Amino acid sequence: MTRTAARSILCLLILVCATTLAAAPKDARVRAVVAKGSADLAHWGVYAVDVESGAVVADVGGGKLMVPASTRKLVTAALVTEYLEADKRFETVAHVPAIPRDGIALGDLVVRGCGDPTWRPALLGGRPGASKLRELARVIRRSGVERVTGDLVIDTSRFEDASPVPPGWEWEDLQTIDGAIPSVFGIDANLAGVRISPASTGQPPVVSHSGRPAFEIVNRAVTGSRGSAPTFQLSRSLDGGALTLTGSLPADSAAGARSVPVGDPVSFAAAELLAALGEEGVAVEGEVRLSADSIAVGHVVAIIQSAPLGMPLRASSGETIAPPILSEMNKSSDNHLAESLYLLAGAEAFGRGSYRSASEAEKRYWKSLGVSASNVVGIDGSGLARRNLITPSAMVALLVDKSDNTAFMDSLPVAGVDGTLRYRLHDEGLSKRVFAKTGTLTGVSALAGYVTTNSGRQVAFAIMANNYTASASSIRGVIDEAVGVLAE
Repeated sequence: MTRTAARSILCLLILVCATTLAAAPKDARVRAVVAKGSADLAHWGVYAVDVESGAVVADVGGGKLMVPASTRKLVTAALVTEYLEADKRFETVAHVPAIPRDGIALGDLVVRGCGDPTWRPALLGGRPGASKLRELARVIRRSGVERVTGDLVIDTSRFEDASPVPPGWEWEDLQTIDGAIPSVFGIDANLAGVRISPASTGQPPVVSHSGRPAFEIVNRAVTGSRGSAPTFQLSRSLDGGALTLTGSLPADSAAGARSVPVGDPVSFAAAELLAALGEEGVAVEGEVRLSADSIAVGHVVAIIQSAPLGMPLRASSGETIAPPILSEMNKSSDNHLAESLYLLAGAEAFGRGSYRSASEAEKRYWKSLGVSASNVVGIDGSGLARRNLITPSAMVALLVDKSDNTAFMDSLPVAGVDGTLRYRLHDEGLSKRVFAKTGTLTGVSALAGYVTTNSGRQVAFAIMANNYTASASSIRGVIDEAVGVLAE
């Protein structure tokens, strides 16, 4: 029997149990936990199984469709580990039509974007993403290129849309660092910084770009008196080209930096690369342009690789420089990485990255598990879209399937140790016994992963609360208590 067939049978049994078993052993106790106080008003979905045997441990609404929030990133991680190897490195390739003569490259300098989302400090040992552009420019110069007679062209054909806005995202999402869109070529998670300082009372605050200008600044704000109430706000224009400042910034406020999503991240990174080329001694006579059509590779002058997808990046000394890409996504709950990897899974499966190809890759995966299409509505890769839906039992089927995948398992936050679970589940005595992904939106709180029971068995679980009016912290407390019940 093939692994695909075996896992389909196991996952089908899990889903059947979700709808046919009258009562799992801990249902009553879990129901009592989620019915406490104002938590009882929420919509709850809880499902858990013993990973080894497939036996149901708890089923309280396990077949209900729920908004998963960032536990949706588990789906992206599953797709990535399904279609890409753990040692996969993304390659950005630069090429010219022919071997340069006397330092002159006739024609265009083409940089083929591959969707690499790792040119950011967290995955570069603290270095800014622009350092990778300098590295690319340096390698091009060392290849013998001093002058390019044509344009600097960014080949964006790896993605159907060079910088797609994830479906289901709302306008407010695009205003914050959590709403940076993915792109086929970009740096620093497609965020740009501005530095803001108060001026004299009555005067506009002082605003400057932290790096190369990414926005037109429209400063309509004012510096308020010392001790006044802050009403200061930043608002990005629809196309991302302008940043409007409004409200009041108290005169005694500390200067600070804000990161804002870039509206056209490919063009922004391309302009940075053009500047880096000039600084490294490569003159480009033409202009910067983007090409949605694939350009045949000529003479390669540079190849820049990412860190491994599911393995840490290490120095020659053996010291870890950066965490695996999957770990950074899940432990930090990074939306930009999740959206990028979701598109890359689609590109690997069907040749070109898009939300359509990623969705098809996801449907293929769920089908291999025997999970009905009615159990999952997948919209984006991060869970920021509120139109995402999944049943806890479907999520558990995924968890059971990936329980033997090292890259997937190592990417999960560990209770009491790291990521979004660093300070959770202490009181339940579950430090280092829970490996799970958190999920939070307004009115949504979720936790899905694995817990090692008191008897040493591994239980896969998904606990989701939707539509609550209680505080998020109190709902998280209920979820943690429920995990404690599953661990007994």
